[in-house]
Amino acid sequence: MLCVTDGPVAASGYWWYEVELDSYQLEDGMTRGWVAAADHDGSAWIGYLPDTDPVEEPDELPVPILEYLSADPGEAPDGSRFVRYGFSVNNWRDFQDLAWDESSDAGPCGDGGGRIFVRFLDEDDVELQRFCRLPAPDELTDLWFEGPFGESPPELIWLEILDLETGAETFSSPMQIESPYTSHESPTP
Repeated sequence: MLCVTDGPVAASGYWWYEVELDSYQLEDGMTRGWVAAADHDGSAWIGYLPDTDPVEEPDELPVPILEYLSADPGEAPDGSRFVRYGFSVNNWRDFQDLAWDESSDAGPCGDGGGRIFVRFLDEDDVELQRFCRLPAPDELTDLWFEGPFGESPPELIWLEILDLETGAETFSSPMQIESPYTSHESPTP
């Protein structure tokens, strides 16, 4: 059995956890190291074993399988230009059992926000976009974040889905987005 001692840490396109072997050691005497949590398609390489303690653990959520769809230029009412990067969670049906229609006063959305909180993060854990009240799981097929027009997107992004009432959370695998720009040309909106 592996016990997680640190993480997750995003690197090389994976989520990594530092683990320690519980009462075992490898042939070379190692008892701890780093292991990636899942493949890029969301297939888990390590899993959670329920604790035998009477403390109630949050329910485990499925790993979202994130697909990059498009980079669409736009213009704000103030005349500033942006690029909207569109995504879909391919396995959105796996999230049907969550309490999408319940509100919650907990978390970053404040008073009356939805219980299910969804957000994009970059490699520095900076929030790029949050969704506080998605009405149904099929809304996971139309997610996005915006970036300044003419600038490359973050090097790595990932999606977090969190149930604010139980504390259960899940992350997609980190994803690299190809810039819609090249160094020798200017994009046209």
